[in-house]
Amino acid sequence: MELHGIVIKESINAEARKKLNIAGEKKSRDWTLLKISLPQERLAETEKIIQEGLKPGKFYAHLYGSGRLIVVFREKVFHILADKSTWKPAVEYGIKTGIPRRQLDFKPCKFEDETY
Repeated sequence: MELHGIVIKESINAEARKKLNIAGEKKSRDWTLLKISLPQERLAETEKIIQEGLKPGKFYAHLYGSGRLIVVFREKVFHILADKSTWKPAVEYGIKTGIPRRQLDFKPCKFEDETY
């Protein structure tokens, strides 16, 4: 099974970016969004790469596939579902770290919602 993810290019150091399989790039108003892909077997390794590579500050990345959602903060990882009703712990944690609620939307979180 393959997973995809979104990492803000400006949130993660170059060394960590080199270790990720970047499948696409999209410039938003403020950030460059990197779409990554990985096999299920590399999930734990990828979580660790992202956690260690995230710059200090108000950043996170998220991975998704087959109804699963993995939200990776620098200090904590949440394994939840793409169903918004399961997001509360990850959203609350993100707010505690200073991330605005509007940025904790975890989009896309399903393959069919991808735009690049």
